[in-house]
Amino acid sequence: MVGSSIIKHAFVRARSAYGGANLSLDRFNASVWWQGQSGLVWKQLERKLLYLLKFEDAPQIILLHCGGNDIGKEKSIILRHRMVDTLLRLHKHFPNTMFVWSQILPRFKWRSFVPSKTLNKARVRLNRKMANLILSLGGAYIRYPELCEENMGFFADDKVHLSDLGNDMFLHHLQQGLQTFLMKNCNVYPSNVSGPRAAYTQDGGI
Repeated sequence: MVGSSIIKHAFVRARSAYGGANLSLDRFNASVWWQGQSGLVWKQLERKLLYLLKFEDAPQIILLHCGGNDIGKEKSIILRHRMVDTLLRLHKHFPNTMFVWSQILPRFKWRSFVPSKTLNKARVRLNRKMANLILSLGGAYIRYPELCEENMGFFADDKVHLSDLGNDMFLHHLQQGLQTFLMKNCNVYPSNVSGPRAAYTQDGGI
């Protein structure tokens, strides 16, 4: 797993949680390697992955949780094109690896003068674009329907990071999603989202 402070904090929480840092995936002979970096931005991702490739063989799965720190810093369409280009290059570097898009989470306080509502709409479009691309390349997608405005208890006081309860929910979806993909049951987790939150949690659909 490679990502921002969301991944870094989830790793800290996972070490003391049931299932541990390996998320109970030992029975699939899988080992989780956490690579969380506070403040990680998209332009750092490719270099980081290629650097790690010098020390380890290409993994079966690479989960990406990145891009949230870039929203609001440049025009959305430019950011989307840049992220697509990077991912296509990474796919060539790791041709036998499944990429998993971990949904960029909503924020209720952004480091930008642009209104939060506008930036969260940009986040939805970005998730849709990247999820569709990764799925078209044979990858997978993890969503977090419970991590939303109606459940602010899942978020820390800064309205950006997750609370302990939010990290537990995040870890639950990571574990269940990766287990589902390893078993090759489907390539989107959760596969069905129903109820009044359906349209929002699917980030506009895929």
